Amino acid sequence: MNKSIFCAFLLGWQLGIPAICQQHPLDSLRSELATMQKDTQMVWVLRDIAYFHRSDNLDSALFYSDKAIRLSRELNFVSGEIWSLYQKALALEFSDKFESAIEVYDLALSLASSDPLSLAKLHNAKGAAYYYQGNHLEALFQYQRALHISDSISYPAGQSHALNNLGIIYRSRKNYIKAIEAYENSLALKTHMNDTVGLVNTHYNLGVLFGLQQEPKKSLSQFQTAAQLFGKRKISPEYASIEAGLGVAHYHLGDYEAAERYLNQAKKNLLKEQVHEALSVKAYLGCLFVRKYQNPAGLIPLQEALKTAREGGRLELAKDISKELAQVFELLGREQDALATWKRYDRIRDSLFQDQKEWAFQEMQARFEAIEKEKLIARQSALLIKEKKASRGIMISGFLLGVIVFGTWFFKKKTATIMPVTNKQQRIDSPTPTDGFKPLNLERVNKRLLSPLTQREWEIVLLVDEGLSNHKIAQRLFVSENTVKTHLKNIYSKTEVNNRTSLVYRLRR
Repeated sequence: MNKSIFCAFLLGWQLGIPAICQQHPLDSLRSELATMQKDTQMVWVLRDIAYFHRSDNLDSALFYSDKAIRLSRELNFVSGEIWSLYQKALALEFSDKFESAIEVYDLALSLASSDPLSLAKLHNAKGAAYYYQGNHLEALFQYQRALHISDSISYPAGQSHALNNLGIIYRSRKNYIKAIEAYENSLALKTHMNDTVGLVNTHYNLGVLFGLQQEPKKSLSQFQTAAQLFGKRKISPEYASIEAGLGVAHYHLGDYEAAERYLNQAKKNLLKEQVHEALSVKAYLGCLFVRKYQNPAGLIPLQEALKTAREGGRLELAKDISKELAQVFELLGREQDALATWKRYDRIRDSLFQDQKEWAFQEMQARFEAIEKEKLIARQSALLIKEKKASRGIMISGFLLGVIVFGTWFFKKKTATIMPVTNKQQRIDSPTPTDGFKPLNLERVNKRLLSPLTQREWEIVLLVDEGLSNHKIAQRLFVSENTVKTHLKNIYSKTEVNNRTSLVYRLRR
């Protein structure tokens, strides 16, 4: 689903605010605000006003969330500040100011460092910001952190939310097996919690996934389940997305009557923000017009939808529309146009295939690093056991040596004249001060991190510790300098630092 629908589905569990508002909630909240004293309850009212303004006036949403943040700081009300910052970040995100939104999320995360429940929610939210920004690798990392924290505190809502988000990332990376696994695990949790809204969302995402896999029967089944769970509120933007999915699935199954009915219903209720769904509806209605009525006028909306999809970088949708357009040209006997469109389809498909190969390589590299990490941990464990055995022998030898030294010293004290020690001797005999640093150790570092460093990241940490530049590190590891920068960015995020000096200092401490 698009950004506005996605957030609407999830705000209920994140904030405890119902997704369907009562009549004129802003009027009621403003009346309440006018009679309130400056206390923690006023913070929540300001935050709620910001929440409701996000659907109609983003400037007002930012204004009231800032007021709630200032009051929270004045009252030293940390929880209020965290969730007021959350509202501000969402308003910035809805304004497409993703960098600013991520900075605000980071501030909220720093305040919630001792509250794992809030951390899980905020990492999920920060992941969504990265996702809509187009940074899927960072989004994946945030969702994995959210899942890890949720697992550690047995927080099923956070687990299911993170799994659903991971499914979206895996689906976008064409890793359909992992996407289905994530969705199914999410469904099991949401069924156990009786989370109807969450179930609708996940069944919808499964419908989209099976559609991408060209399995229209499975896709239709998932959309039908989502529609049944949705209940009586059939006229809404959220339900319009499901209707669009039903229409496309029926179209691919050859049931043009049902496809036209669902697509026309979706067209009435979709919002302008639901760009992806609107383009699908427009394209497939054009296809239906040609196929049912043999009318070439259907080519116009189909070609317009293709152009918009390509310009917006929606290549998966552009590929599907190109295929339908080529088949429609064939149906109308326009062979030259069909041939040109098939060539365009092949170019888009090849581009997507290249992306898929790159993503597969990245995942293979990640699995290799995980295996290497396990081997390293096993070697370190074996070495630790060996060192413990050796240390027992050293302790015994040291004890005996200590007895001998003490006996010798005691004997000298009794029999020899104690001579005064000169300042020079004092300086020589004084112990050399140490800086208190411990040697870098991967196992000890990873025990302290929420998300452990990979073997490749650890190699880069050690080279940074040697003082090597990014260019030198790239040469040493036979990778590009951009790859080194990407690894460093992930390392900084995992260790919560922002430069090389702080990184080495933190890990040695």
